[in-house]
Amino acid sequence: QQFEEDVYDKFADYFCNLPEKEDRFKYVKVNMPESPVEPESIRNWGLPYSLKQNLFVNFSFDCDKSIGQNTSSLRNLIYNLYISYIEDFRLYMVAHGIGGIAGRTYLEQSISENDPGRNQIEAFITLGTPHLGIPLALKNIMGIKDINRLGNNLLFAQQNETMFKLNDNVFSLYELLPPPQRKFIFSKSGFRFSIFDSNFPGGISNYLLKESLNAKALSEAKSFLEGLDCEDNEQLPPHYCISGNMRNEPTCTGFRIQNGDLMPIYTYEGDSVVPKWSALFSGRTLKGTYEADNVSHFNLPADRRIQDKIWEWINT
Repeated sequence: QQFEEDVYDKFADYFCNLPEKEDRFKYVKVNMPESPVEPESIRNWGLPYSLKQNLFVNFSFDCDKSIGQNTSSLRNLIYNLYISYIEDFRLYMVAHGIGGIAGRTYLEQSISENDPGRNQIEAFITLGTPHLGIPLALKNIMGIKDINRLGNNLLFAQQNETMFKLNDNVFSLYELLPPPQRKFIFSKSGFRFSIFDSNFPGGISNYLLKESLNAKALSEAKSFLEGLDCEDNEQLPPHYCISGNMRNEPTCTGFRIQNGDLMPIYTYEGDSVVPKWSALFSGRTLKGTYEADNVSHFNLPADRRIQDKIWEWINT
């Protein structure tokens, strides 16, 4: 989408035009590689043979692939940087939206074990990443399309049926559901539930669009989400979280059970897509958070205040 390109170009422009010439970054845009490549092949991306200046390496999350596949591509990219520059570099990983989930999957699961490039990561910074999921995903699984909030770039507007499944070849809405520990559904009597709770009133299958897929999709999503352990993992690099805080556009932050139906709850505690409680996920390695007022999810990378904050964190 041209809109997205403009947003990320503004983000890159900030770092490529810093006031001090020695701080400026060289911009390189790459496609995430399917498999490790030889150092000479990586030069086709425009990477220099030696690091005489900072590099801004831009790559995109591919919504036609699963989070697992995107994570593998991220691992290959980091490995390729390592074999090109060995230990003569530091890596600051900055992720927007679901790109942060791929980053966390790389850092927190076995894919990065014994990966030499992982040791070069100085910090992990996320902008509007749904660390604890988004209730909006459930709304769309139920068949209530909210195209304006989710955006065409995630293909939700296409009503792509594969997105309602979990398999090895496609990104799924189920991977964005709030994890089992997040109780975001409220009953009339005041009890709180997760979408994965076995004691969910009336059985959750009554509420979902594709009943034939529920059991498998929910089970696999639960396993995936439970495999992310940033909250208690002390071996991770320092991480920083940024959230938008829209004052004039509400965010779906939960659901209530009303007359046997699930009704979305909207508040002004988020960036219109990701609730603040999800974007500002805590953990033992959390070193800083930042809230940007009146910035929507898709505009987070283009906001000057956020760019300044990221540069401040990198320098400290």
